[in-house]
Amino acid sequence: MRSKRGTARGKSTEYSPQIIHTPELFGGRELSKKLLGKKIRLAKAFNQNRRVPAWVIVKTMRRVVTHPKRRHWRRSTLEA
Repeated sequence: MRSKRGTARGKSTEYSPQIIHTPELFGGRELSKKLLGKKIRLAKAFNQNRRVPAWVIVKTMRRVVTHPKRRHWRRSTLEA
């Protein structure tokens, strides 16, 4: 038996736009339910976790290639 909307199983054949969640900052994890202060702290930690610029490596002739505050997402935790 067919329903009024479309197919027999109740699925509509009409186009229904779905809500598409764009990936947030931090690798696509959902951050909509976090407090604003925590999001700001996480964003700051994300921005601080950058490599040494290439011009610094060239200028120091590879004496400086890393910095001590570099953090890996899986090996260390944040106090955010």
